[in-house]
Amino acid sequence: MTLPDALLPAGLAVGLALLSAVVSLFAARYPRVLRVLAMPLFSLAGLAALVAGLSALLGGSVSIAELPFGLPWLPWQVRLDALSAFFLGLIGVVSLAVGLYAPAYVRALEQGRDSQVVLGGFSGLFLTGMLLVVLADDAFLFMVAWELMSLSSYFRVAFQHEHAANRRAAFLYLLMAHIAGLSILLGFGVLASFGGGFGFDAMRAAPLSFGWASVAFALAFFGFGIKAGLVPLHA
Repeated sequence: MTLPDALLPAGLAVGLALLSAVVSLFAARYPRVLRVLAMPLFSLAGLAALVAGLSALLGGSVSIAELPFGLPWLPWQVRLDALSAFFLGLIGVVSLAVGLYAPAYVRALEQGRDSQVVLGGFSGLFLTGMLLVVLADDAFLFMVAWELMSLSSYFRVAFQHEHAANRRAAFLYLLMAHIAGLSILLGFGVLASFGGGFGFDAMRAAPLSFGWASVAFALAFFGFGIKAGLVPLHA
């Protein structure tokens, strides 16, 4: 698998985010791992994402690649253009800040009952999902990344599950995230059926009538609106 040069920092960001999740598994036995290794990797993933986003924005280029993952007949497709680069940079800035702040936060948890494996592992998976969502260039990879982002968010919201408010918030989040995911999936289904493929290029070129275009828009608006906390679903 060979990535274009412009996609290498983005690929590095995804790899570092995954690595931060993997090394967090050792925090059950060695609590300091989360503070001295997992969180610095998380921060480096944010830095790599920021570099990737800024490079693509300043360079003005569009980079695409096909990855040998997914299904045999449906490989993952990724794309880095100005829009994805902008959001990649935003994710990078916030992740970099979180990674720098987190060691002081997790130090207080090292002697507590809360699982650092859960906190570090699902934080790394959450970042991985966010990065892949903005890089995805086909509906299949997008939905895989979307579900990864949503499920890892659930475990992060429910992290201190001994509090009833956290459990309730996590349940509501998971419920709304899956309703949103189903709506988005149906919207993609409409576009893919007319476009003849799951790639976003094919969906953009789909010859939709006004009625089917309205259906696809309504499904996408409802699904993404839930995820964005659109009133009255902001609870």
